[in-house]
Amino acid sequence: MGSTDRHLNANGGINGRTVEAVYDFHSAIDGTDADRSCAALTQDQDVFAVLGGFVGPLAGTADPCIVGLNETFLIGGEQTADELSQAVAPWYHPAATGEAVTASLLDLLIETGRTDGAQVFTIGDVASEAQQEGVIAELEARDIEVVGSAIVEAGFDDPLAALLR
Repeated sequence: MGSTDRHLNANGGINGRTVEAVYDFHSAIDGTDADRSCAALTQDQDVFAVLGGFVGPLAGTADPCIVGLNETFLIGGEQTADELSQAVAPWYHPAATGEAVTASLLDLLIETGRTDGAQVFTIGDVASEAQQEGVIAELEARDIEVVGSAIVEAGFDDPLAALLR
């Protein structure tokens, strides 16, 4: 038991429940190891919650194994609106999703009159194509004219592509 556990438990735990930290480590690039770790925490150890997110193989986002398949409360991990909509268990992250940040920024620009008469052309790389579609939808939903968009398919050795990353 760590010092945080002892301090919490000495003061009545959380809502009268004692706290015990359970740890498991996995390779974020090994899908089999990530699945093993998820099962170890949610099934073998039957933890109440996973803290700090659970990064799955190469995804860069919290693994849906925790909040979906195993219905375990998750605090942390990067969320997309699609992942959050598929979660069965509660999933909390203190930061806003990229979609929410985009919507808030556009609303602020509209409130301050900075979009009056604006015409927008969007540009991104292949990796950001899904986000670009969401941004265009948000612009159009606010009657901001989108005059065009482009996806650059250049390789990493292309100077223009490097500017977009």
